[in-house]
Amino acid sequence: MTLRVPFDLFSETVRRVCATNEAYVAPTETGCICTAFEPTKGIRVLAKESGPGKAAREKLEKSGMKVSPGYWADGEEDVPEPAPRVPFVAAVSYDASNHLPGVWIDAYNELPTAAQVLRAMFDEFSDTGELHEVSFEEFVRLAKPNVVIVTPSELISYVAAKDQ
Repeated sequence: MTLRVPFDLFSETVRRVCATNEAYVAPTETGCICTAFEPTKGIRVLAKESGPGKAAREKLEKSGMKVSPGYWADGEEDVPEPAPRVPFVAAVSYDASNHLPGVWIDAYNELPTAAQVLRAMFDEFSDTGELHEVSFEEFVRLAKPNVVIVTPSELISYVAAKDQ
């Protein structure tokens, strides 16, 4: 038997109904699925969250849950489709040598901040010798970067638009 609850009530319900603080989180195409199971009674508690699995995991851990990857399935019902492995793509335009434009591109599993992207760019340029003894702040001032982050859903929609 499966009890479906809103994500915000998941931790409380699992403790009350299943008498445990263990939960499983699995990514889906639209977010993640959270489950817990009480084997003696055969009760499964399920909640769906539209945000990324990492954020759901953090919320559950803050509420005192012990979270593991996976899910409790009731036959084929509610078995999550695997989440697509589409990354977040970050592109940075910048003033390169002789004031020519440059473009730097990177990919991430989780949504990065603009600061994380710029730091990764700075670190790469420093590691490869493209920068000579310049601070991060000076690099940002001189490069005049513009950071754009493209989400997985945007990438998928770009490709889907070409298929029509």
